[in-house]
Amino acid sequence: MMEAGEFDPQQKTTRSHATTSVLITGASQAVRLAVGFISGIVLARLLTPSDFGLIGMVAPAAALVAMTQDLGVGQAIVQRKTVTSAQISALFFLTLGASMVLAALLALAAPLLADFYGDDRIVAVTLGFSTLLVLWMLQSQPSAILARRMQFVSIASIEISSTLIGFFAAVYIAYVYQTYWAIFIQMLVTAVVNVAGIWIAARWVPTRPSFQGAFKEIMGLGAGISGSAFLNYLAQNIDKVLIGKFYGQETLGLYDRSYKLLLMPITQVASPLGRVFVPILSRLAGDGPRYRQVYTEAVTLMLSVTHPAVLVVLIFAEDVFRTLLGEHWVPAAPIFQWLGLCALHQVMLPTAGWLLFSQGRGGDIFRVGVIDSVVVVTAILVGLSWGAVGVAIALVIGDYLVRIPAVWSVVGKEGPVRVRDMVNMAVPHVAGCVAASAALIVTGRSLDDLTVVHFAGLFVLSYLVYGAVLVMWADKRMVFEKNVSSILATARRVF
Repeated sequence: MMEAGEFDPQQKTTRSHATTSVLITGASQAVRLAVGFISGIVLARLLTPSDFGLIGMVAPAAALVAMTQDLGVGQAIVQRKTVTSAQISALFFLTLGASMVLAALLALAAPLLADFYGDDRIVAVTLGFSTLLVLWMLQSQPSAILARRMQFVSIASIEISSTLIGFFAAVYIAYVYQTYWAIFIQMLVTAVVNVAGIWIAARWVPTRPSFQGAFKEIMGLGAGISGSAFLNYLAQNIDKVLIGKFYGQETLGLYDRSYKLLLMPITQVASPLGRVFVPILSRLAGDGPRYRQVYTEAVTLMLSVTHPAVLVVLIFAEDVFRTLLGEHWVPAAPIFQWLGLCALHQVMLPTAGWLLFSQGRGGDIFRVGVIDSVVVVTAILVGLSWGAVGVAIALVIGDYLVRIPAVWSVVGKEGPVRVRDMVNMAVPHVAGCVAASAALIVTGRSLDDLTVVHFAGLFVLSYLVYGAVLVMWADKRMVFEKNVSSILATARRVF
């Protein structure tokens, strides 16, 4: 009998199980993204850009601490073929202690943050975020156990439930009290419900810890992941810190909403799917053709689902903001459009992490983190003089000219998936984006005031043109034919 958290490498790696896992995780993420999008719209209607800007000023500091406290061991646990409950317990107690120390440091830093931004309200908000840090850490090891067991139905149910409950709590607070605390309450309630559900589902209780055997190997891979996460933190948060410092809450609120309504959800598509594919790819690392096939199919389907929708909201951003959020949010449209260009490639870019994690390449994980942070930080510093729009433009230029080629060169230098494979995978999707964009722009010129019916038609047009271009490539056509029938069969079994 295997100990809690162990994983049989021969178990649950069939195509049918993989398809089921992807379907369940994809459905869960679709619901969460929909709720997150609706939540963003509703809260934007009830609150002001300054409210979001205030929370956005504290969020980078909290993200820094949250990122470091896990020490990268959650993903390292999933990557291991075998790991014992005693080793997981050792990692649990280690990260719990780290989270408590870091939460205390964040609380002590509250007055410094308030002085930095010149707003005393930040003290209370920072103290609130410090309580979230321990909650976030508490789900790390149980979540890794569920992922190793591939209990994705349980994970999906918990994530959807916590997201919905957090959304309703935030809307209630925003409607009744009209305060920026509604944004914090959403995160707090979501975290509490998620942690409780994860622990109940995992049915795992820490035992006497063991720091022997694979513990050092897990910590070694975790160090690479954690180091990369720290650099990724710099890349994702320094723009908000500097915009908040030099341009104030209003501009930061516009930038923050633009980021969270599009770029963050798009990048998060790969995260839950990574929980499915990293364990699968880890078991297939010795079978190059199969490994490459699974990765290629996953990325092809992800891009095909997300690209056409992104193109519609990107091209018609001003109408989207005016219709959904209100006239006072329209100044965010240019920021949104430039960040949307980043979103087109950031659906695929995070999947490079799947390859590195599944192959246990901790050193390369850190190298990719260095590339990301250097390119993004440089772009932000260059674009800052032109405000939030300048930052967004600089990020697009840095991503396409430097970041993508550099990351692909590191990831593709070894392993089953090489640079040429990623290029061949991406070219048809670039063609699909160009063709769909042209169709949308031409059609949009004949429309005056866009209605909900118009938007629905534009989405259909975008998907039709994009798909028609993709099926011109035989390998893309085979992916669609193979997976559509598999997904339909799986859906009948699951639902």
